[in-house]
Amino acid sequence: MKKSVLFLAVAFILFAVVSPLFMNQQITSKADAGFFSGDNDFGGGDDWGGSSWDDDDDYDDNHYNGGGTYVYSNGSGGGGGGIGTIIAVVVIILIIVAATRRGSSSGNRAPVNTGVTATTNGNRDLSALKAKDPEFSEDKLKEKVANLYVQMQNHWQNKDFEPMRAHMTDTVYNQFARQLEELKRRNQTNYVERISVLGSEIVDYSSDDKYDSLIFKVSTRIIDYTVDDSTGEVVSGDKNREKFLVYEWTLIRPLDAKTESGSGTTTVNCPNCGAALDINNSSKCPYCDSVVTIDKHDWVISSIKGISQRTA
Repeated sequence: MKKSVLFLAVAFILFAVVSPLFMNQQITSKADAGFFSGDNDFGGGDDWGGSSWDDDDDYDDNHYNGGGTYVYSNGSGGGGGGIGTIIAVVVIILIIVAATRRGSSSGNRAPVNTGVTATTNGNRDLSALKAKDPEFSEDKLKEKVANLYVQMQNHWQNKDFEPMRAHMTDTVYNQFARQLEELKRRNQTNYVERISVLGSEIVDYSSDDKYDSLIFKVSTRIIDYTVDDSTGEVVSGDKNREKFLVYEWTLIRPLDAKTESGSGTTTVNCPNCGAALDINNSSKCPYCDSVVTIDKHDWVISSIKGISQRTA
């Protein structure tokens, strides 16, 4: 009986002290728009930040916490080994904590996550797309993707993601918006600075009965860190360390959509009041406040995946 009480007391103390450390790390160590970057480098993606945001994903609180499920059990054996079990639990926890701290503080560490695999041997032949859309320009679309990446990080840092709504499917936008609301709830700001898009290239083209689809490899460099708004303390990331990230963006567009010639701005009419709008400047109609998207007229982001991260 005494051993059981002692075991439960120690287990409770360990749970109360240690579990917040892991939960806090899971939530605060992920950063940049969409929580793709993190304190640990990865290659091939990771199970959370490096997984994906797309129209097939369901969102819930477990997703935000890394999808982790913690199960605690006192077993159902014959009652022996209470002290030994306590010692084993303490040793395991100390090893895990030490490994976690070592992983977050090391400089040039090996990738610790594997998840999303980059698209290889994709269809890069755009002749069919160009045949039905003569105004299509690969270079202009690559430039647009680079600009959208910078805009996305800036809106994320400013905690106003609404302007990105026009350039994303509803599912993807809502997933990002929920994450940003969680940052706001925690009174934290994720700063993304010295943003540079090092390259973007099309790695796959496909189409189905509704949409054309292009997959872009997007290579970037950023500095990002998260600050507690109340104290000004950096809770994750580093103001002085550059992160090199590779993403895959999937853009989709209706089969019958065509590239508009001219400056590259997309002009649509508000579905509510009919007003002509420059969709690149706002996702809301300034006349009636209706939300307007370009998914019926131009390319929108339907998926973002984190492929790799390297920290300088």
